Amino acid sequence: MVGALVNGLDPVERLSALSEVVPADTVMGKSLRWTVENYGRPYDAFELSGGSEWSRESKPLKRIEQALSERDLTQLDEAERYRLWGGTHHCRQYGVARRLLDETGEYPPIWYVATWMAGHMVEDGEVDLASALILNAFPDWHPYEVWDVAPTGPVVQPRLRPAVTPEIREAVLGRVDISRIPGVA
Repeated sequence: MVGALVNGLDPVERLSALSEVVPADTVMGKSLRWTVENYGRPYDAFELSGGSEWSRESKPLKRIEQALSERDLTQLDEAERYRLWGGTHHCRQYGVARRLLDETGEYPPIWYVATWMAGHMVEDGEVDLASALILNAFPDWHPYEVWDVAPTGPVVQPRLRPAVTPEIREAVLGRVDISRIPGVA
């Protein structure tokens, strides 16, 4: 898909051809068919790199998170703020997350919440603030697999790419340790 996009070709044509040779009942087959059928909606082409968290509809907060959002946000304790950060991301309630940031002055300490909010901020033209959120939450990033030595989302996801600053690159590259990857050391 990336090769087709880079070369100015229609990725749907390539993905359709590939989906015809991949068994339809496999995870890859289902994913290819879904991508072909949904290509063209905002950010769907980039769902494989995490774009779905911005393109899907929001849903109501759950009962506890809703109650927390209705309180004076400056009076929430750390555990309550943490729960509300997670709940806003889960339900894609950016407005509530932004209010929590603005009223408390505290950045979300959770990597996936910070990058999700940063994507909205880039769209709103607040690139510097998006960069600050990513840099602040970077210590919370944890690899999914042993070969994950650095977070790829901010570089791969087009919505986040404008927020990647030299400071973020330095923080990320300074933490890379390939010695923990089996067979590399």
